[in-house]
Amino acid sequence: QPRLEATKAQAGTTSRTGRPSSRKGAAGLQTATAFGQQAPNTPRPVTANLSGPESTFFAYDPKALRRGERDFQRKWGNRKLEDNWRRSSRSGASLFDDEEGVQEEPAASVFNEDEVAQILDDVPSGPEEVKLAEFELQQAMFSLGTLYRDRMKDNEKCVEALVELNRRFPGNNFELDSWYYLYLAHTDLGQALKAREYADKIQTKYSGSTYDRVIRNPNYANELLDEKAKLGRYYDQAFAAFKAGNYQKALQMCEGAKNEFGPKNELRAKFALLRAMNVGKLQGRDAYKLALKEVVAKYKDTPEQKQAREMLRILGGAVATLPGGDKVDLSRFKPEKDAIHYVLVAFEEEIDLNQVKIAVSDFNQAFFELKRLRIANIYLGKTAKDRLPIIVIRRFKNEAEAMDYYYTYQKNKDQFVDSSVPFKVLPITQNNYREVLRLKSATEYQAFFEQMYLE
Repeated sequence: QPRLEATKAQAGTTSRTGRPSSRKGAAGLQTATAFGQQAPNTPRPVTANLSGPESTFFAYDPKALRRGERDFQRKWGNRKLEDNWRRSSRSGASLFDDEEGVQEEPAASVFNEDEVAQILDDVPSGPEEVKLAEFELQQAMFSLGTLYRDRMKDNEKCVEALVELNRRFPGNNFELDSWYYLYLAHTDLGQALKAREYADKIQTKYSGSTYDRVIRNPNYANELLDEKAKLGRYYDQAFAAFKAGNYQKALQMCEGAKNEFGPKNELRAKFALLRAMNVGKLQGRDAYKLALKEVVAKYKDTPEQKQAREMLRILGGAVATLPGGDKVDLSRFKPEKDAIHYVLVAFEEEIDLNQVKIAVSDFNQAFFELKRLRIANIYLGKTAKDRLPIIVIRRFKNEAEAMDYYYTYQKNKDQFVDSSVPFKVLPITQNNYREVLRLKSATEYQAFFEQMYLE
């Protein structure tokens, strides 16, 4: 009985959670037996749960702390640890000072000199670049004005744009054309006085121009179009006669075009080339070459000059004579100016390929570092005794790049391969390179190169 009373007293003072128990808890102890058995609600020791879930408090998360530090530095930079760090030159200010009107410190510049130069790369830096920029601006303003009239049928905007062009750039390269457009725009707007003003300007400063003739004679434009159409029809008839084999008639028409349409007609270069082709058919190879040379000399920077030059190359290079007297047909090789090119270094004797590759590689590094040229070697020969080494340098976008390599070699031979061993440097297209491999010799191609590539 005393033991039972002590147990009841202990249960009345402490619960499982360490707090004073309720009466209901105390009453539950009455079910315990008098033989010392533990009651179901007897409090147990409280232990720390070391394997429980991690805390979600941000200060206990290293990743969150590092992320916050990076975000802070990205926005504010590396700030000194002090009070009132947001303020400019106010490190000792009171926490209770009024912060209104206080500016934050500007972020330090992150651009270095190279980056600034890159940003200003498109800004004109010299007199020539300024002139070029001004010309491009003039061209853009003129195009804008003409588009307003031609495409949008907005004559008022056309006038506004072209007047501004001439105000900003007096005497610009588009002055005549802009004045004529202003003449047309004011005419369509019913502003006769302004139209007459620009007509007078054209007739005074650009007397005899096409626009002057059109203003003086409204039918001149139609007559000019008819003249061009007539010239085109005349050339078509001459070319048709050539195609039909009537070379004498075609030749007479080509030579008569000067009297019919003037020596400065727009198709004079075409007539000259067609005349040369007829001369070749009627008078033979030598007369043909002479007529083509005349086209090349008189009509520079024209498609006809380029075509005549190609014809001359083919005429001069169809058959070549090798040093031994053998005749070779070079028609198997084709000139392709815009095709991918290689450069061959063709040796006439056995050499130490490793030493040659090193020399060529050093030359490429010195003069063509940015091209990233690759070097390989092959052997060509119809028999084992005839096999000769060839270095293949790859690759170049077109003939111009390959010839640049050739001329660089010519100017710097002392830095190229040892000249004690005879060799030839030959730019070549991929297709012609395949033909060289089929022939197993670069001798024939050398004759083609000298006639087709070298002036």
